[in-house]
Amino acid sequence: LSKGFATIDGTPLADPEFAGFSPSFGTGGPSLEMASDHHVFERFQDRSDRLMTLSQDWKVLQSLLACAPLAPPVDYYNLTSDFGNRKDPFTKKPDWHEGVDLGAWPGTRVRATAPGVVTYAGHKGGYGRFVLVDHGCGIETAYAHLKSIDVKKGDTVDYRDTLGKVGSTGRSTGPHVHYEVRIKGKPVDPYQFIEAGRYVFKEQKLTVADAK
Repeated sequence: LSKGFATIDGTPLADPEFAGFSPSFGTGGPSLEMASDHHVFERFQDRSDRLMTLSQDWKVLQSLLACAPLAPPVDYYNLTSDFGNRKDPFTKKPDWHEGVDLGAWPGTRVRATAPGVVTYAGHKGGYGRFVLVDHGCGIETAYAHLKSIDVKKGDTVDYRDTLGKVGSTGRSTGPHVHYEVRIKGKPVDPYQFIEAGRYVFKEQKLTVADAK
């Protein structure tokens, strides 16, 4: 299962330490030996216990997926700056980038990448107009340089709810959304979540309403 998920800051998405996800796998196949009723009951009990464990594991995985931001915040974009080391767009000196920059048309809807609660909505220094969403599970996402903000602190948002519009406020060279994912307050590469989402979500075609 872990092969189907990208790693996040060196930790697999389905790593037990990250999500409490500890799958139990069975072995073997049908037994050809005749068994007594007692042995049949023992095998049934064993399989029942394993099914219960797998069911609990699945619930943990579902909880993780419910709070994991596995999609980009804008429908159409160009990746204009990666996470990590880069040249500062103003000084041209090496610096550290705590998110990714997704270039998009001004006014494009910026959407919540997972359900959560807005914990900050307003101007924040070089971030310009900025929104921070707490998704639970120790995961937060940040959206910066917005032209406008459509939510306020304390609002509950669902996946793909509009948070604001793409802009170029704050320390910005042009229209884009600076997007961060934080785990327990530590920024990690958002694009690895987006890549992981390609394994989780089925292909969906945007409707005209979605694209507006």
